Amino acid sequence: LAKASSQSLSISDGSQSGLDFSGNFSFSAWIKLSQLPSTAGTRFMIFSKYNQNTAPTGYQIFIDTSDKLNMEWTNGSGGLSRAVASSAFVGGDVGTWIHIAGAATVATPTIALYKNGSSFSSSMTFSTATTIGGNGETFYVGASYNGSVVEFFDGSIDEGYMWSRAITSGDVTTLYNGGSGYTWGLSDGLVSYWKLDESSGDAADSVGSNTLTNANT
Repeated sequence: LAKASSQSLSISDGSQSGLDFSGNFSFSAWIKLSQLPSTAGTRFMIFSKYNQNTAPTGYQIFIDTSDKLNMEWTNGSGGLSRAVASSAFVGGDVGTWIHIAGAATVATPTIALYKNGSSFSSSMTFSTATTIGGNGETFYVGASYNGSVVEFFDGSIDEGYMWSRAITSGDVTTLYNGGSGYTWGLSDGLVSYWKLDESSGDAADSVGSNTLTNANT
């Protein structure tokens, strides 16, 4: 994915199945940054089903302009819950494959973030949403929506997973140690798994029906 040419992958709300989470949810992916968000001067979205342009609803996972991993959701009524990693990505992370994951327990609310199989110390900067507001937004990999498609990820995203449960630290260790390819034994609550290894065309969902449209140019 290249920020300069506005590349992303997506599936419309009407076509998706299971990505409108109402309770606990988790993600996992391997990423390789081409630059840090602080250098680019914009957030880098990883997964987003969120509308920033109206009363915010939905959820998103991103690296902020302080180069810290964030996971958040809103309840559609002004409530927001967000975890921010305590430590930032650094220059040495650029150009290197890094495993990231996050698990949200929505009703609590609590979020656990992970980097390379280990817990990524984080703090809840907001904790007022104990439900996820339903929305009709498109689900994006590598971008978000704010009246137009924005906040493009600059780099590579591989092996994307989304679950409708809070995965455990043991699950994250298994994912990290498994490296590239589908990790068996983690099918409970698994909504989608995208290999994201297609050289062109759309990105197939290997376990569900959420094939992603390729907007890369």
